[in-house]
Amino acid sequence: IMVLSLDIAPPELLATPTADVRPIDDPNDLEMVRRLLSEIWSTDFAWFASRMARLMATTDYVSIYGAFVNGELAGAAWTYMQENSHFAGLYGGSTLERFRGRGLYTALLAARAQEAFRRGYTYLLIDAGKMSRPIVEKHGFRALTQVRHHLMNFESP
Repeated sequence: IMVLSLDIAPPELLATPTADVRPIDDPNDLEMVRRLLSEIWSTDFAWFASRMARLMATTDYVSIYGAFVNGELAGAAWTYMQENSHFAGLYGGSTLERFRGRGLYTALLAARAQEAFRRGYTYLLIDAGKMSRPIVEKHGFRALTQVRHHLMNFESP
């Protein structure tokens, strides 16, 4: 788990992204994001479209962004912003392999940091994996603790 105080965010996170990053605020576009995530992670993100559509329709809790290259969705990420919290949680930052190395992840990070700042959040929080950790560290995020994810089987034998 890593955190960044928006009070000391580096200028590149508060500058307008140079990549084509757009909010995904139409529920009809969520299936496109689900397909992207499923391709990147080689797993079914079946829960994504329905969960995000429900959250988008009822709250200001989630913001979703897409990074586009020549009109094609190349990456996506979202932020959970809990009311009455100082922390905005960053999730899902993912870029198709063929589009990596173009700054899309950083552009998605910047778009989410700027929205959190505008909305009055103090900190960004991320569960950074091995690919994203070097990128977010470069932008000032610092480790708080380590998390180990375990798969659990709750079915009866």
